[in-house]
Amino acid sequence: MKIHPLLWTLAIVLFLNNQPASAVDLKTGDQVPEFTVKNTENQSISMSSLRGQTVLINFFATWCAPCRAELPHLETDIWQRFKNRPFSMLVIGREHKLDEVAPLKNSYKLSMNVCADPDRQIYAKFAEKGIPRNYVIDKNGKIIFASTGYSPEAMLKALEQELGPAGNGSSASGEKSSNPLQIAIGEISSANYSAAINKLNEILKKDGSNAEAHYLLGVSYASSKQFASAESEYQTAIKLANDPKLKQLAELGLAKLHPGKH
Repeated sequence: MKIHPLLWTLAIVLFLNNQPASAVDLKTGDQVPEFTVKNTENQSISMSSLRGQTVLINFFATWCAPCRAELPHLETDIWQRFKNRPFSMLVIGREHKLDEVAPLKNSYKLSMNVCADPDRQIYAKFAEKGIPRNYVIDKNGKIIFASTGYSPEAMLKALEQELGPAGNGSSASGEKSSNPLQIAIGEISSANYSAAINKLNEILKKDGSNAEAHYLLGVSYASSKQFASAESEYQTAIKLANDPKLKQLAELGLAKLHPGKH
């Protein structure tokens, strides 16, 4: 069974970072710092060179499941809709080299600028920890939107205020999903773990062999500190998973419950 594309949205705070601290945490209303970054075409791009445009800056990591879930949506729902406007995107791999982010760009068929921040120097100008992170910068260099995680409706609203209504993309970010698994993922992303648990148990009553649902249930239980239940769900997901990526996620979740055993 192939993993549902939005499953990657779920690895949430469990896989957000234990990283060196800094005192920086830029918010809406702050000025964007100056920096220069290289993209996968080895072009140098500075923030000052983008002044006069609206800019979306995204920080991601290849190991971060929510980041990987977000990237295709940034391409189709944001870049493809606004690319013909005075708009630029910088999708920056935190603590990654160009030769590490280039394969991801190719495999996801991304046309937006994918860049590298190998020493975390750019990210440290914005925040202490937490990815994915998104910042929308207005034409004067002011941050008008900032989020940890993917907040498509709020991000789209901020961009449309600057650029006008979005053009047609391959999907509509603001639409509410009727897919039960997607609804559960949304509840997890919003830290509504009880609602997620209820929705996932409904799914499993109909299909007890759904490895994705078992994994998501493990995430929900772990996040709500029901560790014994989380362990059981992760183990079930590992047994049922046909997709190696899903199995790896479940193994990582289990390892975080018992760090000394792995």
